Order: sequence, then structure tokens, then C-alpha cells
Amino acid sequence: MVDALYDLIGGRQTVWAATDSFYRRVLADESVSHFFKTTDMGHLLARQSMFISILLGGRVVYIYIQAKILPPPMHSRGSRD
Repeated sequence: MVDALYDLIGGRQTVWAATDSFYRRVLADESVSHFFKTTDMGHLLARQSMFISILLGGRVVYIYIQAKILPPPMHSRGSRD
């Protein structure tokens, strides 16, 4: 029995193929491709594929680790102490 839309459409392979096809068309479109000039497309494809898989009910583990951002040292904020 199919438990989720994810399984019904073919799972990981289908989601990856659709995501890859989408970004190929985006990169071929001169009106928007410039937004992705400095983008790591492999990373973007992987994250987008995970996101879509989760939305469709796939059993995908997504781990988000928030980097701890420290304030700049006092001397770089204008303090002379």
C-alpha cells in the first residue's frame, strides 16, 4: 500500500529528476539565470530535492545545524578599550 504521494510518484528518483529538470530550465532562461551565477547548484539541488521529498511525505531525514554566529570583537565595533 502506498503511504504517501512521495511513494506514489516514484520516490527519490522522480523527485530528483523533476528538481534537476526544473533547474536546467531555470539556468537556460536568461531572464533569471543570473541569480544563480555564484550558487553551488549541486548543494541547491540536493536541498531542494530533500525539501520537496519532505513535502510529499517522503521519509527523508533533514538535519539543520545552525551555526553559532559570534559578535565581532569589541575593537572592530568602534570601541577603543
